[in-house]
Amino acid sequence: MAQVTLPEKPLCVVHGKGQLAASHALTVGLEAVTLSTVSLTGLHELTGFYIGARGFSTMPVGKSGRFVILDDPKWVARFINRMGIQSEFTAAELVSFLSTQTRRSLLTSHLLVAFENEPDSLAPLKLEEDVIATTVRQYTNLLEWTESSAAAVLALQNGVSVATIHNRLRIAREKGILEKPGSGKRTL
Repeated sequence: MAQVTLPEKPLCVVHGKGQLAASHALTVGLEAVTLSTVSLTGLHELTGFYIGARGFSTMPVGKSGRFVILDDPKWVARFINRMGIQSEFTAAELVSFLSTQTRRSLLTSHLLVAFENEPDSLAPLKLEEDVIATTVRQYTNLLEWTESSAAAVLALQNGVSVATIHNRLRIAREKGILEKPGSGKRTL
């Protein structure tokens, strides 16, 4: 298996009423903005993906390009009003447009920041979740967002071994929390 490294954090993340927007600097003077909404089950849904000239989002960037987090529901609403609502799509639909490295840089880093900064509305869910359920929720979300090395990414993010993540997933399958992969699928 190829070595997996965690993607760099976005330059800026803005929270707004269960939504999260993240801005990433791309090469050749471009910027990408991803938007997501979190459900009460804790799954993050991709609700917007925009690419434009660097600075088009008007997101603030910290000094020296450092990571910034803002709580500003009005910014997210203003951005959506300015850019327009996109028709529904899934992360899988971006596969044909973005390389694996770019998807990891944009989508996986967005999710990892979202996992670290989940809204207070998820507090009841998080109180009921054990480490197995949290791992399953995050693993499932990473897979839905096309992360091909979800277990390795979670291991790095949580400071545990990949074997630990695989063991948690095995326990979840034994408990019926997570489906077993079908015939011909890679198993953990």
